[in-house]
Order: sequence, then structure tokens, then C-alpha cells
Amino acid sequence: MENMVDLARRIRIGTIQAMVEADILSFSDGLELLTEPLTPGDERTRFDDSEHLVCPKCRQTNVGQTGEYQCPVCGLPTMHDQED
Repeated sequence: MENMVDLARRIRIGTIQAMVEADILSFSDGLELLTEPLTPGDERTRFDDSEHLVCPKCRQTNVGQTGEYQCPVCGLPTMHDQED
């Protein structure tokens, strides 16, 4: 059976991803939430899972990419302009 902390992290990532895609939560707020501890106030449960959040427009995650054009939703650089 999977470790309960890993399960909690996967549930948190999935929930925040769904909220960002439904436009309930902004991409930047989702990134911020994914850096917070799983248990509020307990620094032992702090995991930075922000790299797993996928932008709903450009479908990228923040892996340190560089480029000229920024996605209007997440601000990550893209290789080319995205058509709407």
C-alpha cells in the first residue's frame, strides 16, 4: 500500500489542478498552495509540489524553460505564440 503522505500529496495536486482548470483558482494561487505544508503549521509536512501543476492554456509545467513568448495564464515562456 502506498504511503499515506504520498497519497495526501497526490490528492492535493489533483484537487488543485482541477480547481485551476475549472477557473476556480488562479494558476499563481495554485502554485502557492502547492508549496504550503500538508498540515497547516507543521513544517515537517512541507513539500514543494508546485512543479506538478500544469497550465490549463499552454499545458506546461515549470521546469526552468526559457523562451521569448509568455503564456498569458501562467507566465511560463513558450516556444511559439499560442493560438486561441
